[in-house]
Amino acid sequence: MDKPYWYKLLDYWVFTEDGSGLSIPFLVGVRQQFMAGGITSGPISSLFDEIVNGTAFEHCATIEFCRTIDAYRLGLVKRSEIITPYFTNGSDEATLAYKQTEFGGMDLTAMVNTLITEYGEQIASGRFSKGRSAFGIWEPFTQADRLFIENALK
Repeated sequence: MDKPYWYKLLDYWVFTEDGSGLSIPFLVGVRQQFMAGGITSGPISSLFDEIVNGTAFEHCATIEFCRTIDAYRLGLVKRSEIITPYFTNGSDEATLAYKQTEFGGMDLTAMVNTLITEYGEQIASGRFSKGRSAFGIWEPFTQADRLFIENALK
């Protein structure tokens, strides 16, 4: 089974580039700008719906707040490292786990609404990246971002 774009990006970033995770706007931006049939409405909701209700792969998606980039990010962990609480798909398999407790056990809808409030403006204006630098500003994808995306999606 071919893995979804968000999983390929996270897998490459975490396990090849030795990163911790990618921001929500980054993942949404890739879908909008690089994927055929990219979504234009409800992009954050669509991303989380695909993650939570999709297939459980060898690693589980996680969400946490990254103080370095001052943003929420998604990452991947081994299934043996998943802690509660987490969300499950229709087969009762963990698909998204909290890595920290910033959301205080919020249900999925409340969490997604918080993220829409936080990142709606950046996404609407095409500012998806922090430019791979600590404490950067939201900006369009850089050339380095584009090269990473191209390599990850091969």
